[in-house]
Amino acid sequence: LDNTVPVVNFTTITPVNGITDLNAWRNFDFNAVFNANDATAGIASLQYNLNNSGYVNSTNLAQALVEVKTEGENTILVRAIDRAGNQTDINAKVHLDKTKPVLSNEVPVNNSFTNKTDSNISVNIADALSGLVNGSLRMVVNGTSFSFGNSRIDFTNGVLILIRYSWPHGAVVNIQAFARDNAGN
Repeated sequence: LDNTVPVVNFTTITPVNGITDLNAWRNFDFNAVFNANDATAGIASLQYNLNNSGYVNSTNLAQALVEVKTEGENTILVRAIDRAGNQTDINAKVHLDKTKPVLSNEVPVNNSFTNKTDSNISVNIADALSGLVNGSLRMVVNGTSFSFGNSRIDFTNGVLILIRYSWPHGAVVNIQAFARDNAGN
């Protein structure tokens, strides 16, 4: 008589690429790996359901590989049934963000001219999925780098601002902005 439910574990994500946290955001398609075991009766059925798309039978009764390609939070339901009819259901949430943060120039407008010799310089920065890493926010103006945390840099409501930057009258000002999201994009 077997009254013990099968054991199912969410074990790993492949390719790992150095990321060991199962809950971390990833910026590449991956397989979520679930192992199933039943020491008494053995596994009769192992199924998974990705994002409520319907249950799929795993071809391997000991391991289900669930291919994740959809950006955002993905919900995986896994069901194992042993030969005695005992059932275990687990769920996991995995995250995928392959999209780089969006940077758009606000002030000054790209390729514009001004008679001012100092001004705030600002860039809109957004990431709709995994969110921005504040420590990665950086602006380079004429070769001088200003990082988030510098007293002259502010990031509020999605706008990175370099406060009161001065340049010679009639000078060309080269502005670059950099940002990274929590998935590493």
